[in-house]
Amino acid sequence: MSYYIYITGCAKTGTWLTTRLFHAFHGIAHVETKGERPLRWLLAQDTTEGHVVAKRTWDQFLANSARPEHRWQRAQLARPGVKVVHCTRSMSACLSSAQRNGGNVTRSRWEAVQAQAKQYAHLIDVVVPYEDLVNAPNEVQETVAEALSLQIKHPWSNYPDFVPPGAFSQAGANYKARRIGAPY
Repeated sequence: MSYYIYITGCAKTGTWLTTRLFHAFHGIAHVETKGERPLRWLLAQDTTEGHVVAKRTWDQFLANSARPEHRWQRAQLARPGVKVVHCTRSMSACLSSAQRNGGNVTRSRWEAVQAQAKQYAHLIDVVVPYEDLVNAPNEVQETVAEALSLQIKHPWSNYPDFVPPGAFSQAGANYKARRIGAPY
């Protein structure tokens, strides 16, 4: 069975890097690298060729509201065949990264994402801490593989060697400059 894999998290928590992690697994049909694809786009993709991966945009929150769109999102994320990967990072690190590299992170935005993750923890299949993603990459890859029943194709510590051309088309952090797990 192939899954729709939806990556969530506050800005500067490693959602882009986690999206690219999925290039290191077998059975991935498509990894959306534009970051502009909402949940509706993800769920419209064909999974007969394998898993489809996307992340939500920075302004899409799984808000605690009765608005029809938010109710719909919660219902879709609870469907069989939809897996949620949630990225975390300390508030101070997110705010510091946003100041250094640009980004739209505020304390209230970070707190809102944390509150949503706690409230909807039953929808989250695996949590990826940013610090672990860059410092213990292969262990994180194994955790994700086990949680989502995926087979590892490339060690995540070999990133970015195995990522196909075009996966770096977005501006932002330059993960091409160093290997995952290497000291800063």
